[in-house]
Amino acid sequence: MFLSKKTLILLGALAFLLFFMFVPLRHLVNNPSSYLSPKSPQSTLSAEELNSFLNLWADFIHRDISKHMAHISLSSDSEIPAQVERWLEANGWNASRFFATEQRLRELVSIATLKNNVESNQKLKSKSDANLQTVFAEQEKQLKSLSYNQEEIAMVQENLSQIVSILNGK
Repeated sequence: MFLSKKTLILLGALAFLLFFMFVPLRHLVNNPSSYLSPKSPQSTLSAEELNSFLNLWADFIHRDISKHMAHISLSSDSEIPAQVERWLEANGWNASRFFATEQRLRELVSIATLKNNVESNQKLKSKSDANLQTVFAEQEKQLKSLSYNQEEIAMVQENLSQIVSILNGK
């Protein structure tokens, strides 16, 4: 049974309307996200900045302020809520830099964890079977492919479990 032209036009208009209702327009435009692109240039994470971030992150997670960020993911083009920006500015941080620092710190934690695994694997290498040696070689290869700052990794490795705990809100 064929649909009439009127029904086809109506269905097309409905589909078009639903598309614009459920697809955020920001995904249709290629604008850089203020959330992912810090207004201040990304630099090496210093010990002072790390400590300042961790102290404020713990406070951020345990306050109601973090609830305003629940809908935002790192991969989205979402805007940082004004209340969050004001709170961060009152605590001495640019919001974009704060979340860029969080993202960088999470990357450093991943790299530090991988580096720790590779170092531990070196001790087990001679005692392990071929399958484990393949896993160890793959982890070493992965670590070598990453570019990272040795000082940042050393700083994160020193307090890895504490940093992970704070980032996870514990």
